[in-house]
Amino acid sequence: MRSSCKKNSKSEARNPKQFINFNIKYLILFSISILVFSIFSSAALAFADLSEVGIGARPLALGRAYTAMSSDGSGIFTNPAGLSDFPRPKAITMTGKLIDDVDYIMVGVSNSIRIGTVGIGYISAATSSIPLTTLTSTPTGDVISDPYAFTNFGSSILYLSYSKKMNQVISVGSNLKVLNQGFSLTSGSMTGAAGSGFEADFGIKLRPKNWLSIGGVLKNALPLSSGGKFTWQRNNREEGIPAVLNIGTHIKLFGLGGLRQFRGYNLDLMLEAQTMPKLARSPLWKVGSELWVTKGFALRCGIDQAYKATNSGVTEIDNNVTFGVGLKAGSLNFDYAYHQYGEIQGNISHFFSIGYLGFDESMSRSFRLSPVGRDGLFPFLKKKPKLVTFVDVPETYWAKDSIEYLATLGMMQGYPDKTFKPDLPLSRAQIAVLLVKAKGFKVASGEASKFYDLAQDHWATPYVNVAVKKGYISGYPDGSFKPNQALSHAEGVSILARFAGLIIPDSVSQPPYLDIEKGAWFAPAVYAAKIGGLLEFISEEFKPYQSLTRAEAAEIISKTKFGREKIQELLKK
Repeated sequence: MRSSCKKNSKSEARNPKQFINFNIKYLILFSISILVFSIFSSAALAFADLSEVGIGARPLALGRAYTAMSSDGSGIFTNPAGLSDFPRPKAITMTGKLIDDVDYIMVGVSNSIRIGTVGIGYISAATSSIPLTTLTSTPTGDVISDPYAFTNFGSSILYLSYSKKMNQVISVGSNLKVLNQGFSLTSGSMTGAAGSGFEADFGIKLRPKNWLSIGGVLKNALPLSSGGKFTWQRNNREEGIPAVLNIGTHIKLFGLGGLRQFRGYNLDLMLEAQTMPKLARSPLWKVGSELWVTKGFALRCGIDQAYKATNSGVTEIDNNVTFGVGLKAGSLNFDYAYHQYGEIQGNISHFFSIGYLGFDESMSRSFRLSPVGRDGLFPFLKKKPKLVTFVDVPETYWAKDSIEYLATLGMMQGYPDKTFKPDLPLSRAQIAVLLVKAKGFKVASGEASKFYDLAQDHWATPYVNVAVKKGYISGYPDGSFKPNQALSHAEGVSILARFAGLIIPDSVSQPPYLDIEKGAWFAPAVYAAKIGGLLEFISEEFKPYQSLTRAEAAEIISKTKFGREKIQELLKK
């Protein structure tokens, strides 16, 4: 963004060595037009809205079609309503360079408190050593441009965010934004070439189905009369900032909770429309897709439409191609995005983000990637010992590795016909036997049962007695055990959380999943299991009253400290 000015007409240079100072008005217009048209490919606004450049490498790689998907730290900048999706601390930071000269930095953090989720974010774009020039006419009639000073330009936005989950379907959020923009020189003709202002965003997010999200956000929602403005120091000139409306949808096509299951992959599709309500223009469309090849590696692509001005004055539309990759290690995400801005080659930008999403027990493992399932970045490089296999657990089954590891270790068994029946519900008697055998506890036959519906000679009685003594499981107040009753997710995860030795709080301030009330009896145990890394296979809905399957039990046990240690020993053989 280095600028100079050269006159082409000799008649405009009246006297030799006549100095013509850059008028502040033209310098501002020139700089802003470079920022707006070259960076944003948008309408010519005096204040350059940095959130239209980028708000995280992941949203950028998805063509900025992120309003309905927003749930991580970048929600501060995309749709604040998404911040309350998960009651975890979140952080995001991104760096990049625009049109070769502009340094772009973004950082945001948020956390849940008793009254909702709060966050703070900051975006900055700056460039240095912009030459201010004078025009000199030589005796030969040529006009040359000489720099007499240099200035720096910077623009920033400070975000204060709040989000609240109204119920299991609706979340709302808002941003208060503090705007600053200007040049470093503040004397002479540059006096007043800086300004500040305030604006606000309002967002909403709906999740009517586990596989469907709908989001909307109105950026720069405050009119000038209500304080939504940018004020230049020069003559206190006030300018309104045009509102921008984004409405989008997010569909989880493949994956847990998705419309379909396909070879253990997770595929998300996003579609979004952007309009400026006060401008009579066609809407811009944003399209994105994200494929998690493994739980640690994602591919992303998209198209991000933007307005562009032409020589004829007609506003046209650029179809900017985007793509990127994402890496996940524990609670840390590493993202890269390529984003095209218009047809100028120098406007193609590369962005890098590091994100953090809540405490995960994997953080305490020095980011060791789990050998179970599709957790690793490159699982095909892992050498496996000869494992026990089952005819009904195909290569593409989501919990295949967990099942085969535990079966090889003797912690779980299949059936005589060489099946595992992974989707079969697990009964209360079966979970007691499973946990006692997994730990290798000795059982004493002939010991009387403590429950009236569990006979002394019942095949599970010795194991139930041990499991009860260890505190893993208990009976019901009426003195029954109900050995053949299928375990629900709520009951099964509570039992497995105790088996894993997790610290279970007395209560939780926020529900661990969308479909769990914070006052539910099982909420503390589920919360402990979630932050302990046992429930990575669950995306958004816990479904507490759905039966716990044999495959799900295998997956959870493989994620416990005891299960991981046993699997590591197996892999070292």
